[in-house]
Amino acid sequence: MNDDTHAAPQASSEVDWIGQFRTHIEAAYPQVFLRVARSTVPRRDTERAHVIVDAIKVDRSARKQGLARAVLTELCAQADRHGDTLSATPNPVRQGEWTADPRRWARFLTTELGFVSNRSRRGRDYSINETHYRRPTPAATEAGQ
Repeated sequence: MNDDTHAAPQASSEVDWIGQFRTHIEAAYPQVFLRVARSTVPRRDTERAHVIVDAIKVDRSARKQGLARAVLTELCAQADRHGDTLSATPNPVRQGEWTADPRRWARFLTTELGFVSNRSRRGRDYSINETHYRRPTPAATEAGQ
């Protein structure tokens, strides 16, 4: 019984960090649009839903300055601190003249941010639909608590 009553506040604080992070990004990086949300399906091994990076867009005038890298690095640090798995699918998104290259995005996720492919048999996580995921780093999770 006590575990159930303790789990509810924890879940609301987990959701709160995403909203606070969005607010921080809007203030600190006004040239970056980031769409991130918690999935609606909890993961089997943790009974917690993972966090989906749905879109990131940098204004044309602010590109090639490392803003997307900075935002995603901060997002990974926050997810580690809260013990959340991140997931993403590199898709070409066309909004006006902006198009993301899915191969370049996938290479960035795996080499720079520590994501792994969710398409191979070895690392497949069937509770995640996205093509790439990143588990929280244990050292960062322990340091945040």
